[in-house]
Order: sequence, then structure tokens, then C-alpha cells
Amino acid sequence: LGQPSLDTCSDPPFTITVSKGVLVDVAAIMSSKPICVALDTPVEAARELMDSRGVRHLPVVADDRVVGLVSDRDLYPTEREIAIARNGSRGDGRPTIADVLHTKLTTLTPDDSLVTAAMKCLSNGDGCLPVMRGTQLVGILSEMDLLGTIARSWRQDEQPDGKPHPTAEHLMPPFPLVATPEMTGTEALGRGRSPRARPLPVIEGDLLAGIVSDRDLRRCAMAGLAPETALSEIMERDPLTIGPRHPSPEAAALMATARISALPVVDGIQLVGMLTLTDLIKHFVHTL
Repeated sequence: LGQPSLDTCSDPPFTITVSKGVLVDVAAIMSSKPICVALDTPVEAARELMDSRGVRHLPVVADDRVVGLVSDRDLYPTEREIAIARNGSRGDGRPTIADVLHTKLTTLTPDDSLVTAAMKCLSNGDGCLPVMRGTQLVGILSEMDLLGTIARSWRQDEQPDGKPHPTAEHLMPPFPLVATPEMTGTEALGRGRSPRARPLPVIEGDLLAGIVSDRDLRRCAMAGLAPETALSEIMERDPLTIGPRHPSPEAAALMATARISALPVVDGIQLVGMLTLTDLIKHFVHTL
């Protein structure tokens, strides 16, 4: 299936000046030759592949055709797998990619514009879009690829209409979903199924104590740890943060550089919101 690429956002070979109306196409920013899996690939092997290659999405192919897509959000271990991990045995009957893939795909073409890609990413919800030329898979475009391009296009201080870009407090949604340190992994996973909740900030009172992602929860479960493990044992205790008046272009650049999908917004150490990758992509679309 070709040499793998790492689903990263590498700089395109020219300057992007969205503010002047010069829009690049998908071919310039997509990750070509993506890593793929087959229908009979064990889910466990797909997890290991994602972790070793640093990717979050895998196209699924059969007979040289794309038949679906899986993301790391699809690969949380089943109760049976958790039991096997606890017992230290490999066992039989482990799920394969055929059990978890998404078959309803939203796709792009290499000639689609950045705006088309952004709008499809917002409506899709998978965080990644296969790029097709006819029936041939020629690449994938992730939200992170898109954010990296948007961040570079926002190096100027003003929007196309001459107004300054809004700050984090004007883009973040109100009342983010939160977790507490004593909450269990099982409870956090249930809350994290909401599209508003990845990753989850962990608070003590109103103060930010850490952050936990569904990837953190998956790794905890596959290590054989009990679903009742408290978040205080697995959360990241010193996450990157921004302030309410942080300019959105700087937030986009920070998120793209760190390759994270959300930033806690704090006033001092008090959590006041979460700015997500989706919030920034929505703002990009609205500025055009």
C-alpha cells in the first residue's frame, strides 16, 4: 500500500495568503501515501500501529478500494479485551477492524479548496477525510493538517475585513464539560463520548488540575488497569493553557505546533473554558 506517511502537517512549498484570497488546494496540504489497514487487521494491531506511527486515523482498504475509516476514538478496548489484558493472556475472539470501522465516508478530491475541506471537516465529525482521485486513495487530510495551514495563514494580525482576530474568550463555547480527579476512567469515557468533551479538563473546585484524553483512557485500559482507576492517576497534570484574551492566531499556532486538539482557557489557574480545534476551524470559515 505504498510507503507510510505520518499524517502530519508539513509546510507546503509556498506561502499561503488566505487574507488576499489566494487559496491552496487539498493536494498541497494532504498527507500522501497514508498508512492503511485491512478488514481483518486485529484492532489491537491497529492500536499499536497508531501509537508507533503517531497517527490517529487509518483508512481501511479491501481489494485496493477504500471501504472505511477508523480513528483512535473507535479503538477503545472492549470489556473482553480488558479482561484478557488483566489476565495476561492473548485469548481468542479479539475484534478486527471489520467490527469497528466507519463505512459512511465523506471524501475530498485533490483539487478541492481549503474552504471546502474546512466545511467538510466541520460537518463530518471523524477528524479526517480520505482524498480520492476517482476510486483511488491518494491521501488523507486531518483536522490537524488543516489547522496547521490555517495557523500559517493567520500570521497577520487582521482578518480579511481588516478587523482584529477575536480572542479565545470570544470563540470558546460556554460551560465546557469537565471531570474531577476522583472520577473513574469509565465515568470519564462515558462523558467523553460527547463531541464537546475531547479532551476533558479535570478540575478541583474551579481550578484546573489536569487534562485527560480518550487516548489516555484507552492506554490505561489496555495496560490492564481497572476501569475504576481514578483520573488523578492518569491525567496530565501540567497541560498547556492560554488566557481568555489570548489572540486566536497565536492559539492556533500553539495548538498546531503541539499537535493537540484543545487548550484549556484559564484566568490565573481558574478554568473558564476550552478552546478547541473545531472552534478555530469554524472561525476560519467565517472569516472568508
